[in-house]
Amino acid sequence: MLAWRTAPARTLAITNVTAIPMDRERLLPHETVIVRDGRIAAMGAASSMAIPGDAQRVDGSGGYLIPGLVDAHVHYDEEDPATHPHVDAINRQYSALFLSAGVTTVMNLCGSRGNLAMRDSISRGEIAAPRVFTSPPCLDDSTMTEAQGDSAATASKAAGYDFLKVYSFLSANGFRGVMAGARRAGIPVVGHIPQRVGLRPMLDAGAVGLV
Repeated sequence: MLAWRTAPARTLAITNVTAIPMDRERLLPHETVIVRDGRIAAMGAASSMAIPGDAQRVDGSGGYLIPGLVDAHVHYDEEDPATHPHVDAINRQYSALFLSAGVTTVMNLCGSRGNLAMRDSISRGEIAAPRVFTSPPCLDDSTMTEAQGDSAATASKAAGYDFLKVYSFLSANGFRGVMAGARRAGIPVVGHIPQRVGLRPMLDAGAVGLV
């Protein structure tokens, strides 16, 4: 595995690596890839690529370089670290496993305020982890009213969550309220298919994914 710092250098040069660009079925051996500010800035034959003088060099000889993978359905531990002292350690272990498998972005379903705080620590470079997008706790109340659903959606957006997840037992009224609030707040909705709603009405209402 290629070495990587918790807070990566602003410019990184991965040299003499076999790149798998995934635009079609091919390998690009003996490539050098320049990463600047977290984005690929240039790549080309190792024999001819100019490497910036300030770049951190990583020797990729014998290795393969692929685009970062996305895991679109994960569950970090959502318990409150203040009352469950091992939660932070467990979530850091999850993050290390994701990175070891080449996963650089995850969608965290049925999350918590603790997961929000973790996401923000990751974005500041304090934790070695994939980029995290997280929902609040799943919306699954079979007695939820339309007004409550609307309020839940707008409150989740205000709290900083990235998207909402509806769940199997959410009431039809609650679902309508969630979708109305989500549209107004500009927060995406994904989830299980609420049994009282159904697939086609869920998609027609604007849900963007099934997870």
